[in-house]
Amino acid sequence: MISRLERWPYLPRALLIALIAVVLALAFSVSDVFRRVDFTLSDTHSRLFARKVNFDDVAVIDVDEESVSQLQSKLGPWPYDREVYALVVRWLKSVGVRSIGFDILFSEARKGDAILAEALDESVVLPAAALPFSFERDSAYRLQLMQKSWGVTPPSGTYPLTDLTLPRAQLTARAGIGVVSALVDSDGILRRVPLAFSVYGRVVPGMALALSQSAPAQIAVSDGRLAAGGKSWPVSPLAEVVLHYPANLESLRTVPFYQVVLAASGAPGLEPLADTLRAALQGKHVLIGSSSAALGDYLQTPLGRQPGVKVQAMIAQLLMGGHVLKPRSLLWEMTLVVCTLLLVTAMGRRRWQTNTALQWSVFPLVFVFIGFFAAFALERGQAVGLLFAMTAGVLMHLISLLVQQVQLFRRNQRLEMEKRAALQADALKS
Repeated sequence: MISRLERWPYLPRALLIALIAVVLALAFSVSDVFRRVDFTLSDTHSRLFARKVNFDDVAVIDVDEESVSQLQSKLGPWPYDREVYALVVRWLKSVGVRSIGFDILFSEARKGDAILAEALDESVVLPAAALPFSFERDSAYRLQLMQKSWGVTPPSGTYPLTDLTLPRAQLTARAGIGVVSALVDSDGILRRVPLAFSVYGRVVPGMALALSQSAPAQIAVSDGRLAAGGKSWPVSPLAEVVLHYPANLESLRTVPFYQVVLAASGAPGLEPLADTLRAALQGKHVLIGSSSAALGDYLQTPLGRQPGVKVQAMIAQLLMGGHVLKPRSLLWEMTLVVCTLLLVTAMGRRRWQTNTALQWSVFPLVFVFIGFFAAFALERGQAVGLLFAMTAGVLMHLISLLVQQVQLFRRNQRLEMEKRAALQADALKS
């Protein structure tokens, strides 16, 4: 076969090698190793080209370790009675926050439920948790779900759930609900978030979407975009947006829960604290949760391990600012692969094959080109995978080098045989 390739023009031979490289890359792409490496490369690239985001619209009220310690003598151990949250909700509404979300499950009855229910309204979002298995649900549960959902599940464009744990019906009489469950990739890292879930024929928003809307909205899905409340986002067929993590997540405003409780209590001498918190929280979408090691939930992200409440607030800000990415597109992926193979083809022309330094520089050139192509895609809000194009480009160049070495070996063999034949002829003549 090599002898036949030697007689082919360069471009047809390069095309055949490119096809072989793509087939080998496709075989590699179905492996778990490929997926892990692809995730790692994409995460690293996203961190390198991450943007700074202004967290002007959201804030976190954190039941952190310090809050638990400070409130131990006043409120007792965690979990607190529900009238504590009622006090906080009333005070937050009085300072003019736009919406309030909880990352604390209220699925069980506790002291103060009636007081908290009176303090809630449509601007408050309570969490619902996804379940991997289903229960026998009674008519009261289904009625509660119907009343709190954002409508009937559309024919397509939502993430299906087997079941859902709702907050207590007493608390959702006026408050909304949002799903807080995180659906991570196979390596346990959160990169995509569904905006809308379907369960029992009803559509339920994710917590970040519900928090950013301040009130229930009609969800519409068409042409790869999900629209709600006058805004739309690019989504996958399962209503997932791809997260583009910001470079400055640490700048997200976080307020200790105990400070809010003290300010809401109205105790004498706390007016300066109340004024400071009022200025910090006014006009914001506020999420209340816990980063305590014993109480809070944590998520693995490309930026490391992060409190779930902080991630939910970040997602809400990304949605409001339009800083999410379009899911990976076959057109963009194929364009990147074709451009990479064209680069390798151009660098492998016969007149450059004798330049050893140039041939070895093909590998870093491929990586740099793919990196800048993916950065160009990120600037346009498009997620692009890097590993498949890298694999195809590297394999094409390696196969080309192998073919060249075989051709060189065969050529040297012919020269050696011709030399020996000439020496034999000279010996016969003499």
